[in-house]
Amino acid sequence: MEVKNNKEELPLQYYTDRFGLIDPEQRAKVLEIPYADDCFSLTFLGKRYQIHWPDGDVSSDEEDAWAAGSNQARIFLLRYLLNGQPFPANGKYLSFRELPSGEVYIRPFTGRCLTRSAWKYNGDPAGFCAAAEALGGVPVDHADAGYRFDLIGDYHLLFYLWAGDDEFPPNAQVEFSNNFAVGFTAEDSVVAAEMIISAISARMKRG
Repeated sequence: MEVKNNKEELPLQYYTDRFGLIDPEQRAKVLEIPYADDCFSLTFLGKRYQIHWPDGDVSSDEEDAWAAGSNQARIFLLRYLLNGQPFPANGKYLSFRELPSGEVYIRPFTGRCLTRSAWKYNGDPAGFCAAAEALGGVPVDHADAGYRFDLIGDYHLLFYLWAGDDEFPPNAQVEFSNNFAVGFTAEDSVVAAEMIISAISARMKRG
């Protein structure tokens, strides 16, 4: 079989194979999520999903459950079921640089998330807001447009956008609930932000 996208297909196969070897009831107990009829059930970015064991298929009965068709999201969910821990958030947020190893990944994070967001959404702030709210984003203050997204469990992200003008270019910032520092790697944190950006962009294209 020809692999068309090694960047996603090979990691997906790797994590699917690992997922098939876990004790699903034990992992459900650790993560404090339901498991029945060979399915984990969890809420991811406001939508309820079923992750089927042992094949790792992702499904949902909800409308616009975009993660069911995204290999990137499927890999993220499998990694969470394999390695995740239900650490509670305390209401504080951290910049990416403040996360462990954040300094190492700050350049790819800035390019893949902050710069990408600032320029992509600057021309259509109303479209960004509509898409963010459709994806379950809750408006927050402290920027021209800001939203809180409930990622998974008690893990949350804040997205801030500032419009550009004649004096300053557009700007964006992402902050992570404090439990990201212990619950996710820096690379997983980059991917979490990227997935939200991609989901917003896809919804804006649909209008």
